[in-house]
Amino acid sequence: MESQIDGREAGPLGTIQIDGLSGDPLDRLGASRVTLTDSEGVWLTMENVAIAWSPARLMSKTVKLDLVSAEKIDVRRRPVLERDENENSESSSNWAVSLDQLSIAELLLQEGVAGPRAAFDIDGQFRLPKSRTFDLSLTALPLEGVGDRVDATLKRTASGAYRLDAEVDAPAGGTLATLSNLPDGDSASLSARASGTLDDGDGFAQLPISEQLRTLIGPSAALKLDGDIEKASIPFEFSGTLASGSMSANGVYRSRQRDFDGPINLDVTFSGLKELVNLDTDLVFSGSLTDPREAPGLTGNAALRANAGADLPFKKVEGPVEIVSTGRYVNFKGSLTGTGIMASNATGRRIA
Repeated sequence: MESQIDGREAGPLGTIQIDGLSGDPLDRLGASRVTLTDSEGVWLTMENVAIAWSPARLMSKTVKLDLVSAEKIDVRRRPVLERDENENSESSSNWAVSLDQLSIAELLLQEGVAGPRAAFDIDGQFRLPKSRTFDLSLTALPLEGVGDRVDATLKRTASGAYRLDAEVDAPAGGTLATLSNLPDGDSASLSARASGTLDDGDGFAQLPISEQLRTLIGPSAALKLDGDIEKASIPFEFSGTLASGSMSANGVYRSRQRDFDGPINLDVTFSGLKELVNLDTDLVFSGSLTDPREAPGLTGNAALRANAGADLPFKKVEGPVEIVSTGRYVNFKGSLTGTGIMASNATGRRIA
């Protein structure tokens, strides 16, 4: 059996190599070492892997895993994924999946995978039946690194009732802060409890934030996201209202590829520039957002409107802009026109 598995493609993850295979492939089997290799070489190794499962359940389109465990998983770098654009996104929609016990004694993320080098002890389980119910839980305790921690449970019953319990710590510069794209030096922690249905539920969440951000959000912020999560391509609409402005966006998210199908239409009004950078203006933008995960780009019309009494060299500046972030740099291109240029006497005196 080892010869049949060794060297096979593991979907977009690359080629699998396996050593020291033992046990019964129809019940419980193990391997002393498993590696995944992409076009740039080995990117992941697993040691002392064990799997217990019920293959007879495949006849009823159910993947039943009693145990998946590993003594150590070493993620050396991010993989070079090979995408299959012809893959049928609906092919797995009628399958049920369950994992009674997930146990990884050490999940090691080398530096650059998700921030600095970090290691975690992982335990969890998940059940995704063919119906709309699910039962997910995950605990990640730090073994090495800055102290990222996750303890979360999410359940939904056949009646549509759900329950969420979550405790998350994301120290500055750590794995979760990196994955969440938090600004350098910022940390976050989340404590959340919720129960009910999507139509009628209650709960609470605590997310410590800075005083500046609290001012921008305000006491009555509202966010709304609409979309059908059971589709492979999910049209969505998002809207938000904060003390410092409002935002609306719509587009299509591809759940299989985990990216967006085309640009996201975006409209923003923001009055918090004075709080952030001491610029006493309001910002209005209407356009599109492209490639938000890799190299975010904004294309559209933007306007800066000076607030009453602001000591600025314009009353309004507006026009088409293109803004692209490369990670280290932000490239800006625009054709802007202004009204009320040098209309402020204080500005004129300063320039003179």
